[in-house]
Amino acid sequence: VRRGLVKAGTRIYEVPESSSDFRPLDRDEARRVTGLAGDPCVLWVGHLDRNKDPLTVLDGIARATPRLPGLQLWMCFGQAPLMEEVRQRLRDPRLAGRVHLLGTVAHARIEALMGAADLLVQGSHREGGDLVDFLEHVGQRLAHRHKIRQRQHAEQHHRETGGRAE
Repeated sequence: VRRGLVKAGTRIYEVPESSSDFRPLDRDEARRVTGLAGDPCVLWVGHLDRNKDPLTVLDGIARATPRLPGLQLWMCFGQAPLMEEVRQRLRDPRLAGRVHLLGTVAHARIEALMGAADLLVQGSHREGGDLVDFLEHVGQRLAHRHKIRQRQHAEQHHRETGGRAE
């Protein structure tokens, strides 16, 4: 309302999985408080499990290091069934000294960590919650419709041109 995005009196409903009470923080101050560093400073938050896919994230970080030599990845996690695989992946020389396993971090501290980071990276295959499920479904339906339209256009082009390239 203050920023003019919605009219005064408009009913607003919070959706828990897409709402946050985190506030923007001064990056330099957040870095001082958290100790995070990097150019860029990348934050990852999630369980070390197959769905959150930290291994793919680590592969991406390793591939990015030639172009981003100052990159530092900070990983906050709770459950860690893939810890051994993560530790094995960290043997990659491209990741040496640039991946920091912070482990379990209190929710209140996540706000400061996010304020310190330049980027938040996620490797999730799927997120939970009704809103996320709905948005994934909509995205899949739109992608499906797009493929159908592409096929229809291709078939129409084939009929009109007899399959000749233009």
